[in-house]
Amino acid sequence: MSILSLVLHAAPVRPREVVPAVPRALELVCLKCLEEDPADRYPTAAEVSADLGRVLAGEPVSVRAAKWARRKPTAAVGPDAVEPVVQRREQVRRQGDQPAGVTAGGGRARPVPRSGR
Repeated sequence: MSILSLVLHAAPVRPREVVPAVPRALELVCLKCLEEDPADRYPTAAEVSADLGRVLAGEPVSVRAAKWARRKPTAAVGPDAVEPVVQRREQVRRQGDQPAGVTAGGGRARPVPRSGR
């Protein structure tokens, strides 16, 4: 692909994929600067500068990983944190396949008593 095609059609390469030693906060600042939609980028150079100063001082930056987490959850939090979530989702999905009133263990579900009546 040509460089212009990559810029127009591909997501940017995460800095930590190229240089794993890049601090996570710096990567978030870089990715916010590279957002496709201008509304998702820093509104001013002063805000970029302030976040870069926070990176250098070891302080938290204003950028949150939520948007990147939706795109690539394993990259945002790491594969070790995602595996339990995937296992739980599969467990819930299997429970959803059970007939009404039957728990995942095969027993009957007990009704929950209502309070206040």
